[in-house]
Amino acid sequence: MAAEADGPEFVVDFPTLWVTCDWIEAHCPVPDGFHAGETMELYPWQLWCTVNHYRVKPTATLGQLAPAFYYRRSQVVAPQKTGKGPWSATVTLAKAAGPVVFAGWATGGERFRCRDYGCSCGWWYAYRSGEPMARPWPTPLIQLTASSEDQVANVFRPVPSSSVPRPATSRTSSPDEQPQRPLPWPSRPGQGTFRHAHVRP
Repeated sequence: MAAEADGPEFVVDFPTLWVTCDWIEAHCPVPDGFHAGETMELYPWQLWCTVNHYRVKPTATLGQLAPAFYYRRSQVVAPQKTGKGPWSATVTLAKAAGPVVFAGWATGGERFRCRDYGCSCGWWYAYRSGEPMARPWPTPLIQLTASSEDQVANVFRPVPSSSVPRPATSRTSSPDEQPQRPLPWPSRPGQGTFRHAHVRP
């Protein structure tokens, strides 16, 4: 399981998708720098933001999508070089191929297995009784939006190197006819698209 958030300000006393945090650390290596390719361990602030982003309402019921979650969106504001871009890339990859959709409550013995969703990496996660479970989106649509291409690139640039080791069989699409870029995860029936876009002034 992902490292517990450190310090009294990082107390996780609410249901959340721990499976997503563990999936990120298992599938998203450090994208660049001196530690490129090494196993990523989320910084305490990154883990805190992730568990809050995937905080599940105790009243959530199977079949709910956005209403199952406590928050509908997240915003992270921090100084440069704190790891916002690589963290955003990992959340983007999780949204595209990882377990992020609420899938009910574990009663004991359930597991998330990557192989059940077209990944041959062999990774699995054992749920604890009472823990919220998750599954990937069947047809993800990922859109990166900012006020400049450079801002979008801060997140998009780490995506290929932080990717799940799967065949690049999907392609991106863009309403602005931007270059097509291969995705690092496999195409599933009805797989969605990845958009790399920005807001024009």
